[in-house]
Amino acid sequence: MKTSFHYPDEIKTVGLYYLKYSRNAWHSTWVTYYHPGDIHHELQSLKNRAEELRTPGSQFKIETREALWVKFKYSNVLIFQVNTVSDFYYSSALKSIKDGKNSRVFCNDRFNWSTNLNNLFTNLENNRFFLSNAERNYGTYSVQMNNNENLYTVFFSLKNEQGRFNGIRYQLVLFVESAYFREKPKKVQNVKIATIVSKALEGEMVKKFRR
Repeated sequence: MKTSFHYPDEIKTVGLYYLKYSRNAWHSTWVTYYHPGDIHHELQSLKNRAEELRTPGSQFKIETREALWVKFKYSNVLIFQVNTVSDFYYSSALKSIKDGKNSRVFCNDRFNWSTNLNNLFTNLENNRFFLSNAERNYGTYSVQMNNNENLYTVFFSLKNEQGRFNGIRYQLVLFVESAYFREKPKKVQNVKIATIVSKALEGEMVKKFRR
C-alpha cells in the first residue's frame, strides 16, 4: 500500500457559528445533539435552521466558536469542537506543539517561511555554509533570500543513514532543525558543502578549527 504525506500550506484559526440543539429527554435529563449542517459561517442560516428543527421542549443556542483551518494545495480541513466545553480555543493549542520529546512554540511566520526550504536546498551553489557555535549542526543561508537586512538561515544536521525512498537508494539524511530570518552570522567557521558531505559519509562532523 503506497501512501504519501502532504504538508499544509497554511494553518490558522477562524470563527464559525455553531447551532447547539438540546432538549429535555426524561426525568429532567438534558441531552445535546449534533446534526450535519449545525456549523456555518453565516448567522442567519443557522437561525433559519433552528426554526426548522424546533419542536416542543427543544432549546437552541447559537455560539461563536473557534475552528482550526488546515489549508492544503487542493483541499481544506476544518477541525471544530462540538458538544463539549465551549471555552476551548485552538489558538492556544497552536502555541505549543510536540517535537519528539520536546515541546516547541508554533510560529505561523516560521511555518509560512518554510516554503523557502525547497528552493534553498535545490540551489546549493548560491549558499554559504558554516559550523554552528554549538558544534553539533550546521547552518546555511543564501544572500539572495533576504528580508531587509536579515537572511533566511537554516540549521540542519546531515547523517549517514542508508535506505530507499520511492525506489531510489539514499545514504544521507538531512534533518532541518530550525529555519528563520536572522542577521548574517558573525564569527563563524565557514565550511564547504563537499566537506560536510564527506564527513557525514564517514559518520563524523566537521570539527571546529582552533588556533
